[in-house]
Amino acid sequence: MRSESTGLTSELVDYAMATETDDIPFEVRDKAMQCVLDSVGCMIAGSRSRLGSVMASYARVTGADGPCTLFGFPEMAAAETACLVNSTLAHVLEMDDGHRPSDNHLGAAIVPAAIAVAQQQKSSGSEFLRSVVIGYDVMGRVGQAVLFPRDDTPFHHTATTAGLGAVVVAGLLMGLDRAQFVSAMGIAGNGG
Repeated sequence: MRSESTGLTSELVDYAMATETDDIPFEVRDKAMQCVLDSVGCMIAGSRSRLGSVMASYARVTGADGPCTLFGFPEMAAAETACLVNSTLAHVLEMDDGHRPSDNHLGAAIVPAAIAVAQQQKSSGSEFLRSVVIGYDVMGRVGQAVLFPRDDTPFHHTATTAGLGAVVVAGLLMGLDRAQFVSAMGIAGNGG
């Protein structure tokens, strides 16, 4: 039998699970909605790009039907396909939000994951917004903790932390228990 998980991953999971919507100040929730709208705008604009067309074709070819929106396209898709396509659309034009302290693009990772999983789970607006706020917070904090100095080598910091942010969103919306949540964060942290 395994012992109770402890460590930084468990602390992040405990924080995410313990934070309720009412714990989040109104100003933060309002800003989160602005971030969601900005990300949706980026996804719609990105859908008109060449890569947007390629991603829509990918979604059609995979044939994974589901309840999730592909922004800018009439098709619906499974959550994992919608998350991949919409995350790509959100970032392709480089107009998405940036978080300087972590050198991350939080919205392109958090918002598409939250929308896809919320649609799949039929989550409430409050549940959706809570996951966005906590996902932004965790991804930003982890990004700050692992921030590598900028130099001449190409390195995209978002790729280091996006999986953790997306797992926070999905874990909250799917109602994972603590052990499942810690395992999912561990997998994402290992480049899962």
